[in-house]
Amino acid sequence: MNKIQRLIVLVLIFSIALACNLPSGSPTESPVPGAGNGDGSPSPTATETITPTVTGVPPTACTPQIVTTTDSNVRGGPGQVYGILGQLTLGSTATVDGKNSDGTWWYIQFPAGPNGHGWIAGSITTATCIPDTLAIIAAPPTPVPPSFTSTLPPTATLVPSSTPTWGGIIILPPIFIIPSSTPTLGFIFPAFTLQFPNP
Repeated sequence: MNKIQRLIVLVLIFSIALACNLPSGSPTESPVPGAGNGDGSPSPTATETITPTVTGVPPTACTPQIVTTTDSNVRGGPGQVYGILGQLTLGSTATVDGKNSDGTWWYIQFPAGPNGHGWIAGSITTATCIPDTLAIIAAPPTPVPPSFTSTLPPTATLVPSSTPTWGGIIILPPIFIIPSSTPTLGFIFPAFTLQFPNP
């Protein structure tokens, strides 16, 4: 091969190499994972990593509350020694703001109670959303039962009166008697005495 032929071959190879490196408008076939590279060796596969996105919505906090399981008394303190402030009917709900020291009574919102609160027994309610940090409310002073004293008047006694009484004589009209054996006429004036106590 002479120099001209070699030069033509080199120009052709150079042109083909340039043509292979130019971008093409037709899509190229991507290798199929696991199909190999034509030489029997598997081709590497790209692994896509998906990062889960977490939306920043905080969980909704629930309100501590009770539901009555029967018609229930609401009292002024945690015990039956306290007076009744009112009642909640079966199935009523109330917001819980606290409890007593042993957790047997709930301190609930109750408009008829002092400061808008009252106490209800835990045994007749179902509680939900009660946190471990629920406030412990001190019980009010235990009411003192009233003492009953006799207000009856003293026993009446009879005291003889030394004061004089006034009286009078009532004279009835005369009764005429005509005796048959004597010629004279007589008169009888019947009378009796009444006595009245002083006013």
